[in-house]
Amino acid sequence: DKIKTTGVIVANADGIIDEYYETKGSEDRKFLLWSISKTVSALIIGRAIQDGILKLDENVKGSITVRSLLEMSSGLSWDESYEEAPFKSNVVRMLYGPEAFDMGHYVLSIPAKHKPGHRFKYSSGDSN
Repeated sequence: DKIKTTGVIVANADGIIDEYYETKGSEDRKFLLWSISKTVSALIIGRAIQDGILKLDENVKGSITVRSLLEMSSGLSWDESYEEAPFKSNVVRMLYGPEAFDMGHYVLSIPAKHKPGHRFKYSSGDSN
């Protein structure tokens, strides 16, 4: 009862198969996609790798690779919290602070805590 689905679209290569919206007129509303953007980004990066534009083990910064970013194992000291001291959270600063104007630069400015590729840590920074 607490979480409502506001809209669903089912599609395939031929187009939209079916749609559902909780309220009339929602089909014209813009929705924040949040974490689904991580999947979309990974698909685009996968295609870039397939087309030879990127390499999975290409360094992005130092020893942080495309692979470690996709696996959320960059090793950066990233704070994904939303509830405890939200304005100190890296994710809140990245999305809503002045850092939002260049998210990639902001993420790569975060100091390393671990060696890339060795520890998984959920990070919207890595996917951004």
